[in-house]
This record gives sequence, C-alpha cells and structure tokens, in this order.
Amino acid sequence: QKTQRFCDLQLPVSGCRSLHDSLKRFVAEETIEGYNTRDPNLGRQTARRGSRFVQLPPVLLMQLKRFEYDPSTGSLRKLQDRFAFPTSLNMRRFMARRTAAEAGGVAAPSSYRLHAVLSHVGDSNSGHYVAFVRPTLRNEWYKFDDIRVTRVDESTAVGGQFGADGAPRRGWWGGAPETAYVLTYVRSDLVRPDGGAADDDLAARLPPEVLTYFKRPAV
Repeated sequence: QKTQRFCDLQLPVSGCRSLHDSLKRFVAEETIEGYNTRDPNLGRQTARRGSRFVQLPPVLLMQLKRFEYDPSTGSLRKLQDRFAFPTSLNMRRFMARRTAAEAGGVAAPSSYRLHAVLSHVGDSNSGHYVAFVRPTLRNEWYKFDDIRVTRVDESTAVGGQFGADGAPRRGWWGGAPETAYVLTYVRSDLVRPDGGAADDDLAARLPPEVLTYFKRPAV
C-alpha cells in the first residue's frame, strides 16, 4: 500500500453521467495480470490496484476533465455532455474501511455541501469562465461574471451547469451553455448557517496573506 496526498481531484467526465459515477470509476479496482513484484521468490503475480480515501480535507476541490485529446483531429476537444452533481455529498463509500480516526472509535467526517461551481462556456479553442458561489448554508447563490455579480436561483447555479447532450451552440465563443469545470465542496461540520466557520481553529490554517486580505477595511 502507498499513501499519496492530493490538492484536488481530477475526475473523468467521458462515459460518466454523474459525479457519483465518476468517483466510482476513480476508486475502482483493476486486476493486473503478470505484475512484476521484483522479488525473485515471488516472480510475477496477479495483482489488484485501486484507490481509497483515508482522510479528506476541509475543502474538497474537484476538477472535471471536460477537455480531452481527440486522436481523430490531433487536438483537444471539450466534452459538453450532461454531468450531474449533488448539493450534498457523502464520501463515506469511497473511503478506506477503517481510517485512523475510526480505529480510535471516532468516524472520520465525510459529509460535504456544495458551495461553489466554476463553469466554462465555449469550446477547446476559446471561452469564458464564470463562478457561482453560495456563501452560507441558505440556498442563496451568486453569479460572478467578470465585474458583474448577480443573484441567481439554485437551479441555475447547479442544474444549469450540468451540460447537455447535443446542446445548441450559442454565445460569443460559439460554445454550448455553461458547463461545470471545478466543484468546491466544504465539509458540513465546518460551516455555520450564517456562513461563518464552525471550527474556531479553521482561520489558523489559512496563509497570513489571505487573512490580511479578508480583514482589510471595507471600501
């Protein structure tokens, strides 16, 4: 077994209809026939390889792989296919059976709420990014499009970013409607209903320059 740290998860979109489908593929086991153990006593063996999460971060970033190489054209293409994702996500099924915390009798936190969606409109050659942010636990979403900030409903911020098979081409960049590219999930136990941090030590984990930025006087 080998443990690896990650900053974000890069999840497949091709062949997956939802975030759960993509996560299942991400952790799926594969069988390797004739694996070279590099041990003269064992030789080549049939091995299994897969992934499980041992510990999850306070903020879980998921990059959706909407851009892939197209061998028929020798260039990148954007996947506009429908890809659904939930506002509440439980990662328990994708974690190791017994984590270090559970061994001591405490279950590792695995419940998350969606708080931001970064979307791309356009194709692989050009496009534009917009962000949808929910600052509190209430269903109040805001769209950030350059200097324009507008309030939108959840169906626009979430369901409207799923993409669609055969979506009509429109927009300045000749691309399909906005499609989610990066999802930001925050652990449920770390956010109060007013949007503040439930963990008093959470601020101590942030870089000093970030704290200074958010504590500056309002203009």
